[in-house]
Amino acid sequence: MNLEGTLQERPLTSVLQILGSRSSSGRLTVTRGQSGHERLAILFRNGLIVGTESRLRRPDLRIGELIRRGEYVPEAEIGQAIARAESGGGHVGDILVAERKLDGVVLGELLQLQMAEDLFDAVRWTEGAFRFESGAPTGKPSPAPPITPKDFLAGSLKHLERWAEIEAVIPDRAIAFRKKIDGPIPEQEVVRHRLTKEDQRLFSLVHPSRSVSSLLPLARYPIYQLYASLYLLARADHIEVAPAGAIAETPAPESAEASAFTQVRVRREGGRTFKESLIYYGVTALLLITVLALAVGTYLGQRSGEGEGATAAQTAPLREPRTAAQLERIRMAVETWRVRKGELPPSLDALVTAKLLEERDLRWPGYERSYVLLPDGDSFLIIRPKK
Repeated sequence: MNLEGTLQERPLTSVLQILGSRSSSGRLTVTRGQSGHERLAILFRNGLIVGTESRLRRPDLRIGELIRRGEYVPEAEIGQAIARAESGGGHVGDILVAERKLDGVVLGELLQLQMAEDLFDAVRWTEGAFRFESGAPTGKPSPAPPITPKDFLAGSLKHLERWAEIEAVIPDRAIAFRKKIDGPIPEQEVVRHRLTKEDQRLFSLVHPSRSVSSLLPLARYPIYQLYASLYLLARADHIEVAPAGAIAETPAPESAEASAFTQVRVRREGGRTFKESLIYYGVTALLLITVLALAVGTYLGQRSGEGEGATAAQTAPLREPRTAAQLERIRMAVETWRVRKGELPPSLDALVTAKLLEERDLRWPGYERSYVLLPDGDSFLIIRPKK
């Protein structure tokens, strides 16, 4: 299916909805200005946005700059990766991931930030032309998670009506904010101003040494969500614009990990991160030691002549220690996900897909169903499976 027209006749939001609803694959080119010198290409695969190519991308949205501002890799190592990329060695992000200096998940989320900003800029165009050419996208697939047009429009359009008001508070990305209160935001203030967990996490990252451009890769929120959260925090009188020069004069926090809400920088070991591997194999070792100790206790009980009843009493509890260790392993995996994503996983199966758990960790021998994750306010419950 080919589709073309002008943005005056059909806004880009409508075009995105059409291509998403029809599960289209192909390339949507949007142009503006004389001779179409302002150009954005949006790549679709089965109705999902899987990439963008823009001539208008800001310098602070280049992937090397996002990695530097996000404090994920030392600046010297980023410079080395840029030099290798410029000499034909590939892309900066891919190089750093291959050298295990950057988590592939982080790279994907930063690339998704680029896509979201390209899209948000384009949906505000009121004139121009578009053309969609169907066909599967070519080239190497991007590690960025795809964007659903419906979700993007739902998240961005609600901020467009008050965008001028938001930009009045945040006129420039070079400005920085500072906190007006110490510690976390009080619970009554959270309720009063209807602050989300994302707003609270962003508050924890605010520092006079960090401009808005630096907060973008740190928080990994789309630009419209970042601006809206800063606007809300400023309206709630929890942050204020830092004085000119504060960025250069104020020492930065030690690292992005200094905040309890900040996602952890990790290195990979096989399919899991190094930290996740330590957790997984540590719990496994504890489980084996527990089972071995109970087995030895059972054997000694039998040798001491305690009889069949005593033997049964020793062997019956064997299931519980393994169950307890299994539940603890699941809990640790959920917490690891929450640190990385800032939210609970949609299901325990997602932990298997992310290689934080094995599929067998979610099941008990003889049970057909898996454990169930049940959110409970800011915490969660793990419900045992039923036969």
